[in-house]
Amino acid sequence: MVIDPLHFIVVDDDPVNNMICKKVIAHAIPQADIKTFTEPENGLAYLKTTFAESSANKSVLFLDINMPSMTGWEFLEQFELARMQNKERLSIYILSSSVNTADKEKAKANHNITGYLVKPLSVDIMRSLA
Repeated sequence: MVIDPLHFIVVDDDPVNNMICKKVIAHAIPQADIKTFTEPENGLAYLKTTFAESSANKSVLFLDINMPSMTGWEFLEQFELARMQNKERLSIYILSSSVNTADKEKAKANHNITGYLVKPLSVDIMRSLA
């Protein structure tokens, strides 16, 4: 199975979830480049600098909604305001434990969001992204 893209970014304040994501992504795509951030501000800074300057064709961002220092929604607001190159190369998926219909509807209404996934990330979910 070949999944494109090979570059993944996980922004979630839960280090256990980030470890699970890393293992699942690496299992599904052994050659994947995976960056994880427990502080959304650091993930946003990475997108504005390193990612914006990278030559990766496409990338996937798995973004949690409920984080204490900056919610996923606030992260998306800052992403929208950021003047950065290569935004179009990023597919953003909400990866949340929330099954709240309002969250799903809000995600569907946001043009930056590609999809809404319920934790935990699994190999089956990864295959569905192929």
